[in-house]
Amino acid sequence: MSETKSLLILGIGNPSRGDDAVGPLIIEWLEDRVGFECRWNYQLQIEDAEAIDAYDAVLFIDAHVNQESLIDLSEACPLEDSSFTTHSLSPEAVTSLNRKYFSQHPKVQLLSLKGESFELGAELSNTAELALSEAKVFLTQFLCEFETTALLSEN
Repeated sequence: MSETKSLLILGIGNPSRGDDAVGPLIIEWLEDRVGFECRWNYQLQIEDAEAIDAYDAVLFIDAHVNQESLIDLSEACPLEDSSFTTHSLSPEAVTSLNRKYFSQHPKVQLLSLKGESFELGAELSNTAELALSEAKVFLTQFLCEFETTALLSEN
């Protein structure tokens, strides 16, 4: 078994589809600010279940229409949902595949940002702009705490 890395931050979304761009925009903002691996995908695939196997923790970041708050952090509990039969997977489905087929089972969380407009060529909505700002403040604190916890567990 190879040594794991501490944290993968994975933004999900299409930069050309309005509020769906928030995942990639957060990753772009984070890349030069943190020492964790940051990347983005248009959508999650089966291969991502193996990719997360190399980490102790994973934070997915994605836009969602049906939520009350501007941002919401939740655990991505393993779930074989309907996305198993499509070309893209939910964070919960990726987590489920990881648990089923791979040896490393990272803690997987999902940071959801509220979105309203996902049409091709659309600009970010005011709601997504507010969610993006709130997410940046949240992530600054979250990642600082994550780093501190990781350092303490090494000693």
